[in-house]
Amino acid sequence: LAHEEAPKAAPTTAKPRLDAQMAERPPLRILLAEDNVVNQKLALRLLQQMGYRADVASNGIEAVECCARQPYDVVLMDVQMPEMDGLEATRRIVARWPSPALRPRIVAMTANAMQGDREECLAAGMDDYVTKPIRVDALVQALVAVSSMLQRERTAIKVLLQLLQTVALACSLLPEQARPIILYAGNSSLHSDVQSLLGGVSKLY
Repeated sequence: LAHEEAPKAAPTTAKPRLDAQMAERPPLRILLAEDNVVNQKLALRLLQQMGYRADVASNGIEAVECCARQPYDVVLMDVQMPEMDGLEATRRIVARWPSPALRPRIVAMTANAMQGDREECLAAGMDDYVTKPIRVDALVQALVAVSSMLQRERTAIKVLLQLLQTVALACSLLPEQARPIILYAGNSSLHSDVQSLLGGVSKLY
């Protein structure tokens, strides 16, 4: 008996540690769409510990209205809300801003982790899915994914802007009559569209 080994303690899983500087890599404009006040406070507290601030919408209607008033990088969207649920709010956001580059990433939040829920959320146009109560590691993973995607998009857009500006500069050296033919295949309305695009996108990035 003296030589029997003492029972080994079960390995403990380290709790995820929140990084207060996470919001700087890069900063995100966040909208929290959640009708439950307790869940609002919990989510806002977690975001605050990461260095983020978020606006709050109490239902799907408010979420759509908030997205119309100002741009967001990500919406943490509760699926079950009064007046308009998160699925319908997502469909309306996607319908209003069809281009993924011009609308926020939408992360579903649901307490009903039933089989098929994730597929239903993705079919509505949501980009990711976390269950409630919100786990720190799941929230961190979702926000990191949004940050990485935005960084790739912004890099690509900057390269595209530089290319378009270079082409526009080169065409400005051509005779006036040749510019729309060479650059826009004779479509004069496309000329103004491209100029508007350059101005609008450059303001965002």
